[in-house]
Amino acid sequence: MIDLKDASYFLRLCQTKNLTQSAKILNISPSTLSRIISRLEDYLGVSLCKRDPKGIEITKEGYLFAAFAKKCLKDYQKLTSEFEGLKNNIKGHINLYCSVTASFVYVPTILTEMKLTLPNLDINLITGDPANALAMLDTDYVDFVVAPLPEDYSSEYIDYVHLSTFPLVLTGSKEDIWSNDELDISTISQKPFIMCSHGLLRTKVQDFLKTHNINPVSVHEVAGHEAMVCMSALGFGLTVVPKLVADLSPYRGSIRMKEYEPLGSFKVCLCYKKERYQKQMNKMQPFIELVDKLSSGFIQSVR
Repeated sequence: MIDLKDASYFLRLCQTKNLTQSAKILNISPSTLSRIISRLEDYLGVSLCKRDPKGIEITKEGYLFAAFAKKCLKDYQKLTSEFEGLKNNIKGHINLYCSVTASFVYVPTILTEMKLTLPNLDINLITGDPANALAMLDTDYVDFVVAPLPEDYSSEYIDYVHLSTFPLVLTGSKEDIWSNDELDISTISQKPFIMCSHGLLRTKVQDFLKTHNINPVSVHEVAGHEAMVCMSALGFGLTVVPKLVADLSPYRGSIRMKEYEPLGSFKVCLCYKKERYQKQMNKMQPFIELVDKLSSGFIQSVR
């Protein structure tokens, strides 16, 4: 199959009839351009040009191919313009639920891309406790949620786009914990603990405490990861939160945090109900494609 980019390179050569000059304009090396032309010739089974020290001479077959390439590129440009027009006709509102931290990390990039590719699709942002995210999909007004999921999560009702994975960390007030670099589990048992009131984080932390036979002096239950970091920074006890939440907290300067492998990690995803998607595919599909395109950047940025 002929690569349209290769065809456009040959058209540039037809304009200049100079390999070095064309390569410079195309920002590639002359040898690379020569290989591209040879690849086209091998595929077509004809000679498109004659090369000699004086320059390039386009053959009769070369001019025939150039006419074909011009038409193909013109048709392709028309097609992409029509696709863009269809995108611009996508109108409506996307209702997205996420935590405050997620609104800092993911939403700005998504909004920037939406302005460029889906200018007539608006987004309504609702922030709240990530532990409630999946439950919000049962409401009538939420299309998508940013939610933590177990690594082995699967559902016949919910689909998702993976955004990022990052570790859980143990945090506490700088003035209260860890006089050395080693994490002493027995010390954790002697401190109050701040526990997420519900959700995946609570389950993971409870499993960790049980596995290591850790019994904190007392347990404070708090809704919201950001609030847990705040209470920990103020000296109310130790807590376990996603590292990203601790890193972005206004109280980052007041806490120390420690990664501990058995705590595990958090997989954060853009989730949506399959049933709702079937009913509102015209606006949800473009948004899903947009986020999926951006997801590799999210994964890299939080490593």
